[in-house]
Order: sequence, then C-alpha cells, then structure tokens
Amino acid sequence: MAFLEEWFTRYIENRRATPQDDVLTHMALATFPDGSAPEVIDVVRALGGIAVAAGSIIDRSGGAADLGIPRVALETLAVPVWEPEQCPLCLKGEPVTKPGSRPG
Repeated sequence: MAFLEEWFTRYIENRRATPQDDVLTHMALATFPDGSAPEVIDVVRALGGIAVAAGSIIDRSGGAADLGIPRVALETLAVPVWEPEQCPLCLKGEPVTKPGSRPG
C-alpha cells in the first residue's frame, strides 16, 4: 500500500483531476461530509493535485449537492431524506435498514 500511496502522490501532484463516484447523496454531503466524493477531492488536494470537476453515475441530491467544484451526473434524482424524528417510517416504528456499500 505504501508503494501505491507514493506512486499516487508523485502522479497527482500539479495535475488536474476529475474525481468520480457511483452515487452522490445529499445526505452524505450535508450530514456526513466524508462521503466518497469529498474524501477523494480532499486527497487530491492534499497531494498537490487540482480537483477541477467531479462526476457521478447517480446524483440522489436532486442537484443540490455542492462539492465546491463543478459536477455532472448521468442521472439526477430527488430522493426524500428525513431526520429520524421526522421520518414517516421511524414514526410508525418500522425497523431501520441501511443498504449500501459502507459498513455501519
């Protein structure tokens, strides 16, 4: 892994990058600003690269997500997001499930 980090550091420095993500969510950006896209943008910048734009396959924020750089998605969806206290399913006592690729 150290080799990969060293190689990436040498490769990205002073280069323009366009980080890509599969799904961009408004909730991840608003509540958890360490989602994949923001993480990659931070890494690019920390290593001396220039994040010029970002892309995703799906934007679940309805176009509202702000990464601080221009971005584009193949499909933009407006998916409702609630705080637990306002969630209709939570208020009914429905069990919470968290599908996705990140543990927790």
